[in-house]
Amino acid sequence: MLKKIKLQNWKAHKLSEFNFSPGTNVIIGNMGAGKSSILQAISYAIFGTFSELKSREVKVSDLQTRGESEITSEVDLTLYPNEREYHIIRTIKNGNTSEAVVRDNNNQMLAGTNSMQVTDFLAEKLGLDEDVFLRTAYAKQNDIDMFLRLSPGERKLKLDELMGLYKFEDARRNAVKLANQIAAKRDVQASFLGNFDFEKARTEIVNLVSETEKLKHERGELGGKIIESERTKSELSIRIRTLRIQLDNYNRLIERREVYRKQLEEISKKVSPGLDESLESVRLRLNEITSRIDEVKRAKQNSREDLERGRNSSLEIEKIYGSLEEKNTEILAVLKEIDDSKFELEKLKQYGPVNDIQAKLSDIELKIDESLERKNQMAGEVSVLRSHLSELEGVDGACPVCSTRLEQVTKDVLIQERRTRIANFTEQISHLENLAGDLRTDKVNLQKVHERQKLLFQKIDRESELRKKERENMIKLSELRGRRAAFTESFSQISNRASNLDKEIETLEIERRTLTEKKQILELKSQKYKLAKDLESIETSISSVKINEQAVDTVENQYRSSVQELERIASRQKSLEYIIEEKEKRLADIQTRQEQFKNIEKEVEYLGTKVDFLHQFRNALLAAQEALRRELVTAVNEVMSSIWAQIYPYDRWTSARLDATDSDYVLQLREHEGEWLNAAGYASGGEKIIASLALRIAFTKILTPQLNVLILDEPTHNMDDKAIATFVEVLQNDLSSFLDQIFIITHNEKLAEAGNNIIRI
Repeated sequence: MLKKIKLQNWKAHKLSEFNFSPGTNVIIGNMGAGKSSILQAISYAIFGTFSELKSREVKVSDLQTRGESEITSEVDLTLYPNEREYHIIRTIKNGNTSEAVVRDNNNQMLAGTNSMQVTDFLAEKLGLDEDVFLRTAYAKQNDIDMFLRLSPGERKLKLDELMGLYKFEDARRNAVKLANQIAAKRDVQASFLGNFDFEKARTEIVNLVSETEKLKHERGELGGKIIESERTKSELSIRIRTLRIQLDNYNRLIERREVYRKQLEEISKKVSPGLDESLESVRLRLNEITSRIDEVKRAKQNSREDLERGRNSSLEIEKIYGSLEEKNTEILAVLKEIDDSKFELEKLKQYGPVNDIQAKLSDIELKIDESLERKNQMAGEVSVLRSHLSELEGVDGACPVCSTRLEQVTKDVLIQERRTRIANFTEQISHLENLAGDLRTDKVNLQKVHERQKLLFQKIDRESELRKKERENMIKLSELRGRRAAFTESFSQISNRASNLDKEIETLEIERRTLTEKKQILELKSQKYKLAKDLESIETSISSVKINEQAVDTVENQYRSSVQELERIASRQKSLEYIIEEKEKRLADIQTRQEQFKNIEKEVEYLGTKVDFLHQFRNALLAAQEALRRELVTAVNEVMSSIWAQIYPYDRWTSARLDATDSDYVLQLREHEGEWLNAAGYASGGEKIIASLALRIAFTKILTPQLNVLILDEPTHNMDDKAIATFVEVLQNDLSSFLDQIFIITHNEKLAEAGNNIIRI
C-alpha cells in the first residue's frame, strides 16, 4: 500500500508532498496542474520508468522543472507491503538518474545507490513485473480500453506475456527446436559409421608399430656417432681459437711498435734541450698561482656583492626619500589651501560669526512662518468676504443674514465695502508673499555662508597637525641625505678595490699561462723517456712469437671437415625424427578415429533417447500451458463477473468475461438470453470503457496481489452521467473488497465524491 510521496523539482511540482490513504484516492485539478505527473512519479519511484517514458514520448530530462538550470529533481515514495515500510528515493541530475536508494523506517539502506539495483530489489520484494504493472494496474489517460484496440495476434501475445504464459510457449518452441537439432546431429553421426573399416584400421596399426621400432633403433646408433663428432669438433675449435689469439697478439704488437715510433718522433720535435727546470717545481708554482687567482676572484665577487647590496640599500633610500618629498609636497599644498581658507574666512566675517548666522537663520524662519500665517488668515477672510459678496449680489429686497428689508442703496454700499476690503486683503497677501520670497532668498544665502564657514573651520583645524608632519618629514629628509652621501663615498671605495683586483687577476693569469706551457713541455719530456722503455719491451715480445697464417689455415680446414660430417649425421637423425613422428601421428590418428567411432555408436543411441524425451516434454508443456491459461482466465472471469454486476448501471448486459481461443483473447458481454457477444463489436463506447475497467481491476487483483493498487487517469472517458454515478457508488462501497488502494486522476467533481482521500491541485 502506498503511504505518501514527496516531489522536488518534478515537472510542475517545485516542492510538493501528498499523503495517501487506503481505499480510493482522488487527485483532482485543472488541466496542466500536475495531476498525471504524480502517478508518473509513483511508477518512476518503483520501476525507474513509466508508460510515456518507456515509449519515449518523454525523456528523463523532461521530468525536471522547466526554466531551472543545474537543479536536482527527487522523487521520494513511501509504501508498506506486507507490514514493512520502504522509502524509495530516486534522484535526477542533468537529465539522468544519478542515484536511487531504498531505506526502511529506521533509515537503514536496503538497496542502492545504483538505479538497477533498486529496481531489482523492489521487483523481488514486491513480486511485481514492470510490464504487468504498466499494462494492467497503471492506466494512463485514454488507455483504459487498450486491449480492445490491439489486433488479435498482438492481443494474444500481450496477454500471454502479462499472465506469464509466454514462458511456456518459449519453452515449448525451444524444446521442438532442440529436438530437431539433436535429431539432425544423430543422423549426421550415424552417417559417419558406414565410412569406417575397423579391420583395416587394426592391420595398419600393427604395421606402423613395427616400422617405428626399426627407425628408433637406427636413430639410437646415429646418436653415438654424433657424440664422437661433437667431441672432435670441440677440440679443433679450441685449437683454432688459441692460434687465432696468438696471431692477433702478434699483429697488435707490430701495430703498437709503429705507433710508439711515431709518437717518439713527434715528442722529439716538441721538446727543447735547454729546459732544465723540474716538473714538480713548475706544478707547485702553478698550483700556488691558481690558488691566488681563486682567492682574488672570491675577493672580487665579495666586492661585487657588497656593491650590489649597497646599491639596493641606496635604491631603497631613494624610494623613501622620493616618497617623503612627495608627502611633503602634498602637505605644503594642503597648508596653502588652509591659508586660502583663512583669507576666505576673513571675507565671510561680514556676515557675522557662525553662531550669529545660526540665530539669524532661526529669526528668518520665524518671520517666514509669521508671514505665511498672516497670509493664510487674510486668505480666509477674503474667502468669507467673497462668499458674502456673492450672496449680496444675488439677494433681491431682503438681507441674507437678518431677513430685514434691504434697500438698493444700502446693498450697493455693502457690496462696495466688501470689494474694497477684498482688494486691501489681496494687496496685503501679495505683499506678504513677496516678503516671504525675499526672506527665503536671504535664508538660502545665509545657509550657504554657514555651510562654507563650517567647511573652512574643518580645514583650518588640521593646520597644527600638518605643520608637525612637515617638520618631521624635513628631519627625515635631512637624515636620508646624509646616508645617501655616505653610500656614494662607499661605492667609490668598493669600485677602486674591484679595479685593483681585476689588474691583479690579469697579471696572475699571464703568469699561469707561462707556467702551463712549461708544464706541458716537461710532461712531454717525461713521456718520451717512458715511450722509449715501452718500445724496447715490445721489440723483445715480437722476437719471442713463433706463429704463421699457414698453420692456422691447416687447423681451420680440419675443423670444417668435422662440421660437415656432424651436419650429415644430424641431418639423417633429424630426418628419422620426422619420419618417426609422422608414423606415430598416423598411429595416434588411427587409434583416435577408432575410439571416436566407438563413441559415435554410443552417442547415436544416447541422442535418440534425448529426442524421445524432448517430444514428451513438449507435450507436457503444452498441457501445463493450457491448464494454467484456463486457471488464470477462470480466476480473472470470476473477479470480472463480480465487478460487472456492481459497476454496470444498465440491464442490457448481465456479465463480462475473457474468452481464450487459440489465436486471441476476446472480451465478451452476456445478454439476458445467455448469449455471449464480443464487446468490440456490440458494446457502446461507454460500455467498452466499463468492460475494460472491469478487466483491468481483475488483472490487478490476480496478477499484482502484493501491491494490490490500481491507477486510473481520467477513467470516465465516454461514460454517461448514470454510469459515472454508479462508478462513484462502487468506488465508495464495493471496490475495497477487491483492491487495497485506487488512485484516480480527474477534473470531474462528481468523482471527488467517491474519494476516501481527496487531493486537490
